[in-house]
Amino acid sequence: PHPPPHPPPHPGPPPPRPNGTQFVITTQPAPALDPYNLVVGRVLEGMNLIAELSALPTTKSNVKSPFFKTAKAIGDSRATVAEKGFGRPFAKIVIKNSGLVASE
Repeated sequence: PHPPPHPPPHPGPPPPRPNGTQFVITTQPAPALDPYNLVVGRVLEGMNLIAELSALPTTKSNVKSPFFKTAKAIGDSRATVAEKGFGRPFAKIVIKNSGLVASE
């Protein structure tokens, strides 16, 4: 399979001693995630908090800028670093005690 046209959202660096898993909570369709990810749960309570998190200001993509395009074309690593930050909140978000896994 071919990779998605845009890299899927990345929740940030893994915690110390990770087990190799990461998660993304989506609030709208994310077709780029479909061929590469498995839905393993859903939010049972606290959607109001998810809505607040999704409303936080994020860094805007600058990929259409001629300066960014030039930097990418010449392999400037700063462009790659900047690109990883596009769409991320300005502040770090830490989720602790996220609840329990309900059995069905």
